[in-house]
Order: sequence, then C-alpha cells, then structure tokens
Amino acid sequence: MKYLSLILIFISIQLHALTFKSDGTVIKSDGTVVESTKELSASNSSSQNRPKNIYKEDNLKLLNHLIKTDNSKYKVKPLELNGTPMKSTVGSWENHGRFNGSIEVRDRPDLAFKGNNFFHVTVSKDQCDPKIILEGGFTQCDFDTIRNEYIGEKYSADNSKTLWIQYSFQPKKNIIIGNPLYQKLFFISQCKNSGKGNPTFGMKIKEHLLFAKVKLFEEGKGIVLTDFPLMEFEQNKITDDLGYEDWITVRYWLNYDLGFQIWVNDKIAAEYQGKLADIEVYQINDDKKKYKYQNENSCRHKHGVYMNGFGYKNDPTKKEMTVWFDNAVAGYSLEELEKNLNKVD
Repeated sequence: MKYLSLILIFISIQLHALTFKSDGTVIKSDGTVVESTKELSASNSSSQNRPKNIYKEDNLKLLNHLIKTDNSKYKVKPLELNGTPMKSTVGSWENHGRFNGSIEVRDRPDLAFKGNNFFHVTVSKDQCDPKIILEGGFTQCDFDTIRNEYIGEKYSADNSKTLWIQYSFQPKKNIIIGNPLYQKLFFISQCKNSGKGNPTFGMKIKEHLLFAKVKLFEEGKGIVLTDFPLMEFEQNKITDDLGYEDWITVRYWLNYDLGFQIWVNDKIAAEYQGKLADIEVYQINDDKKKYKYQNENSCRHKHGVYMNGFGYKNDPTKKEMTVWFDNAVAGYSLEELEKNLNKVD
C-alpha cells in the first residue's frame, strides 16, 4: 500500500506539470507543446522507438498500389545521377530510403519515362527522426518539414563552371494539393550551398504550379528571392491520389555569373541573365535581421522529395508523399549532358 501511495503521488506531480486543453493539446511545464495525450504517452515510451517494419510494409503496399501489381521487380537503393547512387541528406536514407522509401522499379517500360527502370521516392511525416537536431536545437519531428532527398556530390555550379541538369519526374501521391487546409511546398530538386537558408536554385511544386525559386543578386539590394512560374498542372490530369498522369521533363543550366535557363518538356520556360546570389549570413540587431553576404559562389545538386508543410496536425496528405524520377543526368556542358543521357536506362 505504501508503494501504491508513492506511485499515485508521482503521477499527481507529473499531471500538475501538464496543461490539458479542450482540443486534446497538452502543454508541458517547459512550454513544449504535445498535440495529444496519445502523442504524449508515445513520446514518453522507451527511447521513442518507431516500428520501422510497419513503415517498410506500408511503403511496399503503396508501391504496389501505384504500379497496380504485386509482381514487379524492384531494388531498394538511393536515387541515382548519371547512373551513380547519390549521397543521403539529413537522415533520408536511414529513416526513409532503406525502408522501401527509395526504390528502383525494374522491367516496367509501360510505366517508365524512358527505358525499363525508374525510381519511386516516398516520404511520410510520421517517419521523422527525433534524434536529428536541426536549426535552433529543434528535432526533425518539431518542424513541419520532412525529406527523402539525395545529393550528387560530384556536380556543383559556381562562377567558373556551368552546371547542366536534366531529369524526368511524375508526381504520384499527395503532391498536387489544392485544398488550402493542407497546402504544402515541395522541393523536387535544388542547388544548395553549405550555408543555412534558401537554396540558390530550387525547383518547387505548390498547389497546381511548378516553379523555380532563385536567389538573384542585385547591386544595392543584395539577395532577391524571385519566383519563376514554369507550368501549371492541368486539372483533368490530376489523379485521385493527388498525383499527375504525365511525366514532366526538366532541363536547366546555371552559372553564378551568367544566370540560368530552364526548359520544361523541351520548351523554354524561364531564363535570367545576371548574377545569382550566395548564402545569407545575418545578425539579429534590435529584433531585425541585418543581412550580410558571404561570397561562397558554389552549390551542389540535390533531388528527391522535400516537403515544407503548412497543413493541420491531422493532415492525411502528410503521409506517402511520392514522386517518380527517371533519367537523371548532369554535366558541365550540353554535350556532356547529352552523352550521359545516352548512358542511362
């Protein structure tokens, strides 16, 4: 009985350290917000263990749903550039890719953009990793972002080299989201430097629009983030899974001193002549950000699925966000790009 009393006292102390709101939200004594009592009990479980085998099974079910068969040949592997595996970024392979989140589907010319094989890349917010610490000391699970993204370390753009990139992609599930409750911003590729903040060059999807967001450098202004609309997804081709019926091919070159050009499905979609900006380094002074510019002049190519979400806590479209990729190649000239394109399946 004595031990039971002690246990009850301990529980009482723990409950007094929490604030329970009518919507199920729980606020800890340190100000940390937990979305529900169910989430609170889960976060207090041993080491926040996550059932990876469940993700693996669910991701395979998703693949079979999208390719409409259980019999396709596939291999779990990172995305490739020029036929060479790319390096994982921010826990992408460890938490998503190897659990059937990055798959090469084989011998399916009926589904591939070109040849027989293509990559299926999916990411779910519930597969975040509480051990990954991001900006400000927050964990990956604290932010409304998640990624399954890979970087081609050998290929970078700067002011002396012009980087050429081409790939084909097809949104397959929970990507083209018009519902304002669940709006998201998706990076499907970017050229990122080593600093924090926005990438120099990012290819993005939001609602029904594919666009590029680019850091331009203007004298007297410094960094100017600019959107370049590229194409609008046709409403009658958006699937029930919030994917798209067609493959889309993107080709672009960029150079820090010269600017960039972008083609979508073999048509010029955007171009800019002028300098691209570099990483922003800022100091907080009187609650205002005062920007300085660090002249690094280099970025490396990444692609995959990187979601920046604005949806509600019970948003169903934060799961199984999926894009297919095919024929991803890079080079430092149009000739090298075309040569590498002929080598890949």
